[in-house]
Amino acid sequence: MHRFRPSFAVAFAMFLCIAAASPLHAQTPAAAAANTSSDVTLLDAGAAPRRVLRYTFTKGATETISMRQQMGMAMEMNGMALPAQSIPATLMDTKIDVTDVAANGAADVRVEIVKVDLDTTGANPMMLAQMRPAIAPLNGVSMTYRIAPNGQVGNLAFSANAPPEVQAAQALGSTEQLSVALPTEAVGVGARWKASRAVQQNGLTIQQEMEYTVTSLASDSVVLDLVLVQSAKDQKLALPGAPPGAEATLRSLDGRGTSSVTIRFDRVQPQMNMTLKALMVMDINAGDESATMNQTMTMELKTVPTPPR
Repeated sequence: MHRFRPSFAVAFAMFLCIAAASPLHAQTPAAAAANTSSDVTLLDAGAAPRRVLRYTFTKGATETISMRQQMGMAMEMNGMALPAQSIPATLMDTKIDVTDVAANGAADVRVEIVKVDLDTTGANPMMLAQMRPAIAPLNGVSMTYRIAPNGQVGNLAFSANAPPEVQAAQALGSTEQLSVALPTEAVGVGARWKASRAVQQNGLTIQQEMEYTVTSLASDSVVLDLVLVQSAKDQKLALPGAPPGAEATLRSLDGRGTSSVTIRFDRVQPQMNMTLKALMVMDINAGDESATMNQTMTMELKTVPTPPR
């Protein structure tokens, strides 16, 4: 087999940039794992006074979320650095309604994407033109799920107008955007716990480990530091819309990120300010051409919730 031609390598890199930046595949509230429950292990109960952390939801409460997600990508193909691509930031506004609260305190939640757009400031016009058709179908899409008082999420379902790519993705990738899984035990400032789950993201099965540390605790809220680690085993990559005949196999994934997380116990959505950097090594084949690609992806994600009404 032959090494990739430079022109093909650049075209493939452009495809990967667009696929990674599109909210159809990225970490947004539009797409979530079919099973987002986490295994939670308390590592340190922290200082006294301690108390059990639980959400307290109110039927009929409404809140809105503004999200900005900025992604960057650098790639090497067979040791050759490819031209860097400027990826416009994704802007998304969502409306969250608590439609019901069960006797055990679990809330039925509906999330609607009110508006999704791109930040055009300094953006590459070619990238904007290629990404806009991908994000347009997300306007008006909604999903429902149930969140327990301990933050565990389940029963996710999409509205009928959700694009097939969203439904097939089965991935938020970082489902702590929906909630934070809280420990069973009482905790205080300095407490640490670990939550782990396997998620589906961009067609990959990824193991995700989150370690939370309580930095401050009030009667109605808690502030956490989050350290996120992602890894994955060898597996085939799904490449919808890739050049004809292209196949890819993931060889390794090492992702690490940090975030500050503010939880108001009467609100569904945490406030987050996350940065993530992931290195993927993959083998790519397209007909008689083959290559090994090192892809470094960075992400900055910020969510700003408003008080419930």
